[in-house]
Amino acid sequence: YRVMRDSDLYIADPRRVSGGLAAREERFMSNLAEKIPLIGRGIRAAERAYTSYLNKLRVDVFAGYVNKLQKMGLAQKEHSGLYRAFAGFVNNATGRGDLGKFNRVSQQLNTLFFSPRLIASRFNLLNPVWYIKQPTLVRNEAIKSFAEFVGVGTSVLTLAKLAGADVEIDPRSTDF
Repeated sequence: YRVMRDSDLYIADPRRVSGGLAAREERFMSNLAEKIPLIGRGIRAAERAYTSYLNKLRVDVFAGYVNKLQKMGLAQKEHSGLYRAFAGFVNNATGRGDLGKFNRVSQQLNTLFFSPRLIASRFNLLNPVWYIKQPTLVRNEAIKSFAEFVGVGTSVLTLAKLAGADVEIDPRSTDF
């Protein structure tokens, strides 16, 4: 847990006992829906489940990378930047992008835009410059992950098209 915190892996508090709205997942930044009679409890439960799942996903993926690094003899104390880069990749891959100098006003940005951190993470993962700035180990894992995502998506869509589904293949189309 200390390695995760020192590496800036984002772990939300599903109970929301600390940090206020800033500690929540972006999709649940407002607590207005929780005040609706009868369904408010269900919405709170859905938020806890969603937050807990994302926390578990982030922790499991990051722990896998940490295990690889430790097997390679790369300890966290000597290679904290590498651990931080892997945590940043995991955060981006799970929709928790870094807003840079706008981190301070992320709550206000969330009022104007839906999930600005998600938007930032998608821009990062589609930006070749982001990959170039990463350490080699992180870059290789990120490219491998991206290639797997594209490969699986293409395979599923190809199988769907072969089965007779209407699949749009023109990248200029809004239905692509």
